[in-house]
Amino acid sequence: MPIDIRNNTWAWRTVQWYDRDLKKLDEICQAQPGCAKRYPDLGQRIREATLSVKDDPIVVEVKDTEKYPTGKAYFFTDVVAFLPFAFMYEQKEYPGLPGIIYAWADAVERRDENLFKAIAGVAEAFGDGSQGMSNAIICGDGDAEVQVIAGKADIEDFPVLGAAIGTVEAYERDAEMCLEHNMVPRDAAEYAPVETDLPALIIEGDMDPITPPPLAKAILPGFVNGTYVEFPYAGHGPSRSVECAGDMLNAFFDDPTAEPNLSCVDEMEVPKIYAPLFTTSIGPRLIVKVLENKKSLIGPGIWAATGILIPFIGLLVLTVAPIGRRIDNRRPVQTGWARVTTWLAAFLVVLSVVIFGSAIGVTYKASDILLLFGLVPWAKYGALAGLLAGIAGIGAVVLTVRAHMSRKLPVGTLLGFLLTGLAAISMSVFLIFWGLGSF
Repeated sequence: MPIDIRNNTWAWRTVQWYDRDLKKLDEICQAQPGCAKRYPDLGQRIREATLSVKDDPIVVEVKDTEKYPTGKAYFFTDVVAFLPFAFMYEQKEYPGLPGIIYAWADAVERRDENLFKAIAGVAEAFGDGSQGMSNAIICGDGDAEVQVIAGKADIEDFPVLGAAIGTVEAYERDAEMCLEHNMVPRDAAEYAPVETDLPALIIEGDMDPITPPPLAKAILPGFVNGTYVEFPYAGHGPSRSVECAGDMLNAFFDDPTAEPNLSCVDEMEVPKIYAPLFTTSIGPRLIVKVLENKKSLIGPGIWAATGILIPFIGLLVLTVAPIGRRIDNRRPVQTGWARVTTWLAAFLVVLSVVIFGSAIGVTYKASDILLLFGLVPWAKYGALAGLLAGIAGIGAVVLTVRAHMSRKLPVGTLLGFLLTGLAAISMSVFLIFWGLGSF
């Protein structure tokens, strides 16, 4: 980052860098048929969502009156426009980001109360800091002064996103307040560009949203013995987030004069976008219940546990029972297709739970914030298995009743088949109710 900010006002054009990264992400998306079909224009989708709250912020009732004294949380254009910006720091977020952008825009336009209550409740997860320290640095380094110029340029070139985070009047007022509180900018001479012949390794991520490559290249002339390394498809701080970049940095510390091995730069792979993202509302809904009344989770917990445990036991018994009968040389009770259908219903419930459990694990590993919006695409097979489990459960109940009417079934068999079928139906309804259905 150029420290001589008064002569590099272009460097402070945050919206310009944001737009740059949106275009880069869109290029990656459009090169992948599935993503191109489902998420055609990422930047435009954000602008549409931003305009939908212009002069009409989203307002939700919240219980945390310490953080929100009025009992209400407000979401203005700055949050709507720039929430995706926060996800661009880490390249591990990129595969899910197009899906997040569209899911976010959809939620904004329909004013999804649960999602916004959840975000208000976990706001700390998006970062926080000392406003007093920030003001001191912004004033002392001349940032507020420069932002008047940079912010105005962003508003002129990017009317929707530029106006979403500030106005020329607001930027001018910030600069005036610095002077009013005697936080005058320090002498510009203290911010002369660095010039050194010390060995230097300048590592940059191509898609860093806050200190992008143009800024690193601006300081590069002052490092006559510097090596500039740019990692494709990397975000903020690739020496931390890219393993081989960390190795490169360690090798530099061991011997700063040695020629860096840049081979791993070419090994960076294009992010494979999750398309279409399996969108679901379960994450925000659960967070809201935890924030408002944890005891309200008892009912859904019992519902889910029953819907899983009974089919699991049913699957285990129906799978193992033939082995026992063979050992005892016993013939099975004649049930027609009821036994097979009941086994199938139990199997599909267990399959659905396994798929969803795996999808949640993979999604969380890729991006914990992604869970607010959805899961990896193949979670849809869990939804499909859950739907089929409900259909099979209905079949199991009907066929069991018919079998019992034609030939009295043993009580254990009758209850086992009926409970398993009903539990499969219940689990299918649970998935649909909590946003994990196929529709």
